[in-house]
Amino acid sequence: MRSKLLLISIVYLSAVSGQPASEVYLFDLKEVNNHFSVSNPVNISSNRGYDNQPSFMTNGREVLFSSTRNGQTDIVRYNMRINRKTWLTETEGSEYSPIQIGSTQTFSAILLEKDGTQLLYKYNMRSGEGEVLVPDLKIGYHSWVDKNRLISFVLGDPPTLQSSDLKRGTNTVLDNTIGRSLHAVPGREVMSYVSKKEKQWTINSFHPETGKIGYIGMTHKESDDYAWTPSGKLLTGEGARLYKLDPEKEQHWTEIADLSDFGLTGITRLAVSPRGDKIAVVVVEEVCRPSVVYLIRHAEKMIIPGEDDPDLTSEGFERAEALALAMSTIEAGAVYSSQYKRTQQTVAPLTKAWSVEAVVISADDPEKQIDVLFKNNCDQNVVIAGHSNTLPGLIELLVIPEKITIEDDQYGDLYVVRWKDGIPTLTVDHVGN
Repeated sequence: MRSKLLLISIVYLSAVSGQPASEVYLFDLKEVNNHFSVSNPVNISSNRGYDNQPSFMTNGREVLFSSTRNGQTDIVRYNMRINRKTWLTETEGSEYSPIQIGSTQTFSAILLEKDGTQLLYKYNMRSGEGEVLVPDLKIGYHSWVDKNRLISFVLGDPPTLQSSDLKRGTNTVLDNTIGRSLHAVPGREVMSYVSKKEKQWTINSFHPETGKIGYIGMTHKESDDYAWTPSGKLLTGEGARLYKLDPEKEQHWTEIADLSDFGLTGITRLAVSPRGDKIAVVVVEEVCRPSVVYLIRHAEKMIIPGEDDPDLTSEGFERAEALALAMSTIEAGAVYSSQYKRTQQTVAPLTKAWSVEAVVISADDPEKQIDVLFKNNCDQNVVIAGHSNTLPGLIELLVIPEKITIEDDQYGDLYVVRWKDGIPTLTVDHVGN
């Protein structure tokens, strides 16, 4: 096919689309005599793409998490009482790892800007306005000690555990070769983190007042994420299974639940509510996904004053034939076009070659177009014929962050979206002269 597509290909891959697709589920969590159970799963993210890093607010009935929107990640506030999501940030960068600051209407989050700058910010939940909290460190993850102090996973080789005093403006290195999971330990005046210095990773404690580092327990295999319950138990996940450890009494982790019973797997993150009655679990997003999506603007159209639905020109019909020829070595799949003749005529030779009919979806409903792709075209090749003012939006809805502009006289560009390990990439090729 490349011999027939004669424009230099440009491949795009963003920091956001580089994240594996995931969903945040909320379960009821019950503990009786050191025995745990989970039930009543609810998908609170319900969003294609990356949804991750949940943390409960102090009221125990709201959850903050990162969620993909418009080719980047923003912060969402989910209210479980009314089952409603509210977007809290709308910057040009991507935010991660949101944590409420105390019981205030502010939260901290990592802002990754398009130029690669990565800093910890404080945001107002009402206005969305933000300000830098720690200007000197490239922080990946963090946890609050109190309103003026925090510990953080600072990027580097190796990554370091650092303590920041915002009032004094100081940063202190505490340890290195650590994991991402940082927490306050319930009922104790210490913080916890994962040490990866030894072959067997350990969960360690850090006392903010004395600086003493202590041992809590071993991680479950190489599970890098864990959560504390209010009763002082540790929970972690691997694959579809949840495990618990009572570090005061036990040395080995015990399985407490198998989320495959709910059709879920690929656990990566956990968060437990302040009351211990809810648990947020991040799992792999299971989606029906096309094999490849090919998007092309309609070919050259006739210019007729007062006519909003003209036919193609002779050059346009030639380009339509070139599209069918270029796709002749591709396994037949589904073809979509808008309601206009120029898009339907552009794919007519292809639908004849593939022995399929073009499905018409209104150009005014891009969300429906993308929803249909992910519902009806699992592992299929899909061709979409659209317009200069609709294709950029469709590409954006496929979680490609680069802004695509199509000029009035620009014809023949073929936008190809593929997925590898759940990550979408965009290649731009050309059809015809």
